Amino acid sequence: MDLLQKKKLWLSVSIAVFEAKAISEIGILRLVWIFFVYNTSVDKLYVKHVAKVDVTCASASKMLRADIDNKAALQLGATIPAYTLTKKGKSVF
Repeated sequence: MDLLQKKKLWLSVSIAVFEAKAISEIGILRLVWIFFVYNTSVDKLYVKHVAKVDVTCASASKMLRADIDNKAALQLGATIPAYTLTKKGKSVF
């Protein structure tokens, strides 16, 4: 980790809804950016994991929008909003 921190190397991970449980495991790594993609079919089982990502697009998921709308550090757009849910994610924009 020290080498990565000194060189400021980052790893970006995109996760689809059927792998959402991995978010909770990957999120403990400080040098990983998590982008959640293809989430139209997200259900209640996965929403708690999605709330831990750095950046996500809500697509057509009303359940996801309802859960993360108030937790977002930043929202971009309204029709198909993209959310940053962490300070790390907000720094992208």
